[in-house]
Amino acid sequence: MLRRRPRPPAEICPGSLMPDSSATRDLRIIRMYYFLWIGAGGFLSPFVTLFYKARGLTGTEIGLLSTFGAVTGMLAAPVWGRWGDSSRHPRRLIMVALLASACFALLRGIQSLFWTISIFIVLDGLIGSGAGSLSNVQAVNAANGEKSGFGSVRLWGSLGWAAVTPLAGLLIERMGLYVPFAGYAIMLVAAVFVLFFMRGSARPKKAAEKVARVSSGRMVRTLAGSRTMIGVALAFTAIWLTGMGRSQFETLYMAQLGASASLIGIANTVSALFEVPFMLLADHLIRRHGSGRILRISMLVQAGSFLPVVLFPAIPSFFFLRILASIALSLNVPAYYGYLVESAPAGQGGTVVSLFDVTLRSGVSLLAGPLAGYLFDLLGAYWLYPIGLGGCLLAWFILQAMAHPPSAEPA
Repeated sequence: MLRRRPRPPAEICPGSLMPDSSATRDLRIIRMYYFLWIGAGGFLSPFVTLFYKARGLTGTEIGLLSTFGAVTGMLAAPVWGRWGDSSRHPRRLIMVALLASACFALLRGIQSLFWTISIFIVLDGLIGSGAGSLSNVQAVNAANGEKSGFGSVRLWGSLGWAAVTPLAGLLIERMGLYVPFAGYAIMLVAAVFVLFFMRGSARPKKAAEKVARVSSGRMVRTLAGSRTMIGVALAFTAIWLTGMGRSQFETLYMAQLGASASLIGIANTVSALFEVPFMLLADHLIRRHGSGRILRISMLVQAGSFLPVVLFPAIPSFFFLRILASIALSLNVPAYYGYLVESAPAGQGGTVVSLFDVTLRSGVSLLAGPLAGYLFDLLGAYWLYPIGLGGCLLAWFILQAMAHPPSAEPA
């Protein structure tokens, strides 16, 4: 009796039941989505501090704006993560969040008072905060749920950022400081349009199967009982607490040293371009050495990125800083998100990513934002860089002592 020949494993996408052609198509779409979604940030993030300063805000007030967004994001993001884990169509939630962010950005760009700006930051935190963690989970799933494949998606975000920031700088010089908000909104709407073309499964196989529902309290207790997860939480708390000043006020510092908006845009482009090859390299390194080891290496590279400005505070030093920081980010991001998704209880990846990437980060920002603004007003921008360097070294020490990947690392 002839036995039916089994279907070759290569024809089935790991972690799902859809054919390779469908998986490849969705992977191309999610890469284009990242190009637009993170590219939108290239319009707004490097230049929004210039907008705040032009409206007469102090460093402390700029720090408080981050705090307001952090509070609302901290409260709302776990809810979005839970909805994403339980929804049959989590991409629709991402679309709603992105469209809301686009609308709030357009309205924020026409405000001139601290409190009216604050209102739209709070609204964006409530509704727009769902996009980040859900998008990262979607990207990991589109790459077949393997941590080693996330970098090949995330690098397209770097390309989007690199393409957009010099254009934004040129347009700002010619058309004014509403350009970042308009460009940001347009690219988010384009990202929503791209998501309509995804047809594959929105979640990995283990999430599609029927799993026991884990309460938020039980999940937090489980994570709190893990030495590794505590180590990752403490390490990134150190990074976010000490690095907030640089991320908030670097644009202002460059402007104080004589950089134009165009030059600031070029600096962002140069750094983003370096992310592309190192994101691909990170995939290989994580596969070979494990996520914990790559996380630790990224902390040392990030610490080294502060040295050019600490030793030689001039415009050329910022280009070296951006390059080294981009290499550190390229190593860090694939290991970080892949580790969180793999370590999560079955079907709860979105919730765990939200707890770490939004709730914990926002909680740290409650202190870090105002503190960074106060230090900027008190000491000036330069001293934010030695502080950031010390935070990276502390994070490396914590990871070295406590954090390890889910599987054993190579000896």
